[in-house]
Amino acid sequence: MKNKDLEDWLNTHPVWFQEAACRILNGKELDEEDYAELMTMLKDPPEHLPKGRPYPELRGTRGSGKSLRIESLGAVHGIDALNPKTPVSFEDVNLSVVFGENGTGKSGYARILKKASGRGEKVALQSNVFEESPGRRSCLIRFSQDGVMEEVEWGAEDDPLEALAALEVFDRQAGKVLLDKGSELVFLPPELDLLDRLGEVSRNMTTRIEAEEGQIVSRLPLLPREFEDTSAGGKYNKLRSNSKVSVLTAWSETDEEKLKQTDELLSSSDPAADLRRIQRTRREAQKVTDRITEALDVASSNPWAAIKEATKEVEKSDHAAQQGGTVLGEASVVDGVGSETWKALWEAACAYAEDQHGESFPSELEGARCVLCQQSIGDEAKQRLGTFAEFVEGRLAAEVNTAKAKLNASLDQLPTCPSAEEIATSVSAAGLADEEIEELQRIWKTISEAVTKAQASPENAGSPELTDATLLIQKLKAHVAGLDERASGLQDRESGEVDSTGLQAELLELQARKWISAQADALAEEVAYLQKMKVFKAWKKDAKRHTAVSRKSGELSETLITNAFVSRFNEELRLLGAAHIHVKLEKTRTSKGRPWHGIRFVDSLDPRQKVGGVLSDGEHRVVAMAAFLADVRQISSRLPILFDEPFTDLGLQFEVKTVERLAALADERQVLVFTHRKQRAKELIEVCSGSSRAIELKRESWGTGEPHTQ
Repeated sequence: MKNKDLEDWLNTHPVWFQEAACRILNGKELDEEDYAELMTMLKDPPEHLPKGRPYPELRGTRGSGKSLRIESLGAVHGIDALNPKTPVSFEDVNLSVVFGENGTGKSGYARILKKASGRGEKVALQSNVFEESPGRRSCLIRFSQDGVMEEVEWGAEDDPLEALAALEVFDRQAGKVLLDKGSELVFLPPELDLLDRLGEVSRNMTTRIEAEEGQIVSRLPLLPREFEDTSAGGKYNKLRSNSKVSVLTAWSETDEEKLKQTDELLSSSDPAADLRRIQRTRREAQKVTDRITEALDVASSNPWAAIKEATKEVEKSDHAAQQGGTVLGEASVVDGVGSETWKALWEAACAYAEDQHGESFPSELEGARCVLCQQSIGDEAKQRLGTFAEFVEGRLAAEVNTAKAKLNASLDQLPTCPSAEEIATSVSAAGLADEEIEELQRIWKTISEAVTKAQASPENAGSPELTDATLLIQKLKAHVAGLDERASGLQDRESGEVDSTGLQAELLELQARKWISAQADALAEEVAYLQKMKVFKAWKKDAKRHTAVSRKSGELSETLITNAFVSRFNEELRLLGAAHIHVKLEKTRTSKGRPWHGIRFVDSLDPRQKVGGVLSDGEHRVVAMAAFLADVRQISSRLPILFDEPFTDLGLQFEVKTVERLAALADERQVLVFTHRKQRAKELIEVCSGSSRAIELKRESWGTGEPHTQ
């Protein structure tokens, strides 16, 4: 199989999925901490991790096309109790059999090779618990590729060596003959096993996201049934994560007035009487509107500046008149002439003369007497009295009177403000809302205070602060227009021209909109909920990789488990002395898009009988080895195979056949065997027709793993 294809496929998936594949390939059984970290990567992909990565643990991914030989394992530091003075050498022979008593280092060397190659069962490399661990735990590994020798000091915590990824390993995990549910033996090559586990990870991630999603619930109130067929109700029930709550919940005073009108029109039992009532209200509303509009027009035309200007003119002309009187007094022989008291006396004399004698004062008649002193008016007195008359009735006095008249005219232009009682009566008859009444009263009060101030002290007249007055006028005009609409509707109702069905639908629509407008907070929360759900939907889509996994697994199954593979499997059963186990490898079922190949009995009287429930442990083991060998035989013979305790659970007959098979396998490739069975180790060397070496490991005073070549 070309694992480059699988590597490329893995790299088309999200970072979290690639990371899961790496952890599985490294032998990690994913726990809660792993899933928490993968979930974090799914929700917020880290930028520091590559979007495409190599997978050295994939069989054949690295070193593909090159030959590989494991030459030796040298100096070991801080791994188990291994401390050889001499390297364990596999050079120059195809078959190397490493054996020894328990605790001599066989498992330690096998674990080093498996971890350094990233293949086989993943077991952590332990330190020597009886000695202080060195700064770097390592092993010197020598290997060759295409005849070129390389030596690497590989650290126990390092990643697997890419060059060793081509090493095949048979151990307790190899062959992937798994005991499935119902005791069915199912064959899974390593590639399919990886995909199978990734499918489970994907389903687990999806389940976790769905569980988290289930904690978030919608709390949107149910729409009343009567509103379900309205346009507003439809939008409410089809709320989206990008819905504009402000648009959906919009409700104005105009809408409220429309609702009131429509409801009134439909519920009216006496349209004629209601029409007359509305018309009366409309007239009163128009009066209120006209009066405040007129007052505001006056107030906004800036009469206050004119009043202040007229006041200045009065003061100016009056001062000029006073100055004229002073000059006249200075020219008179008597003190006080020209003063206000003197002018009052003069005006009284003029009035007396007009009233009692019917003539003006001073009289122009010959021998006339002064009405004040009763003396005859001579030429000098006549001249002086004439001067006085000219002063009192002349230009200065006229200017004063003109200025005062202008001031009074300006004051008369100020609006006449209604009393609080008048306002209360008019607004009640006009049918205004409380808010509009309060605003109207406030504005009238402001105007009244400005008028009173101007009348009492014209020189201090000032424009009133009339905030929101324009808005009030708009509301009043809208109120009048609404009354007109109501009157028009009632007229149509009275004449029978109203479409009651359409009007009922309009009323229901308005009622639905008003109800929805009261749900603004709930709708905002629902939109936030829907936005979260949208995120969860994206997360679930990202997590649901199992369909793609199943599809890829199906493709690989067809590639890996061919008719030729089945033939090799049957041949390996025969070579391992298991031909009497009448089993076959066949496609048994398709689950989640992937075909499963099961080990089935041949010609069983009970086809439902599961092989796993019948075979012994040794038979399980030999069937596993047959599947493993059938699998690796399709891989280049230039690549080595490691067998870790291949005789475990086998009976004598199977052990003998296994010895023969492994020895024969060494004729075509490098084979490394680690076993505690000394007798079988010797038999392997004896049976092997090619180059071989038996390496016995012993525990010495300085540590374990010391090789002794047989």
